[in-house]
Amino acid sequence: MREVKPLAGAMRSIKGHQAGNEALRFVAGFIKISLRNDDLAVRFGGEEFVIVLPATDFTKARIPLERIRTQIAVERMLPGGEGLTVSAGVAGYAARDSVDLELIRQADEAMYRAKELGKNRVVFTQSDLGE
Repeated sequence: MREVKPLAGAMRSIKGHQAGNEALRFVAGFIKISLRNDDLAVRFGGEEFVIVLPATDFTKARIPLERIRTQIAVERMLPGGEGLTVSAGVAGYAARDSVDLELIRQADEAMYRAKELGKNRVVFTQSDLGE
């Protein structure tokens, strides 16, 4: 999953750097409590996170990702009561030992597709990489 603006950037431009950092901490904390013990979430850079959900098909991956997306959307962290949004791209793989750059590239493309479709949504790649 890749997650991007609007997030901390919007808060930084309106309320300053500290507010943007608080938004990132909020999102990271909510991601953390939404995942299983074997899942991995890391900040990938700027306002993006990568979440690895081992042994999880697309159907099961949708559950925590939609929970993250909807919960963050209902929080009103921006001035004027606006909420943050999550645009997520999901790529799957089968029988691989590690997450590689191709998997991240495909998730990135799906994330940008989510943004093109109007943001605040989870978009999956057409098929997983193991097929």
